[in-house]
Amino acid sequence: MVSAYSGPLATTVVVESTFYGGQPCRRVMHFHKEHPRIAFENELPDIPHPTVVVAKFPPAAGINNRP
Repeated sequence: MVSAYSGPLATTVVVESTFYGGQPCRRVMHFHKEHPRIAFENELPDIPHPTVVVAKFPPAAGINNRP
């Protein structure tokens, strides 16, 4: 399930799905309105030991400001 909320400082997108083994996974992304920063939160409760969770992001490119 995907939902989005727009507030005075940022737009927040919440994605809820299942992770490996059927456990719940919740990802929250905050897109700040006046700043190029994007904040990510990942919630993975009760993942099996010794599961390693890795996130890869592409290298930053030039910032394109919208007019």
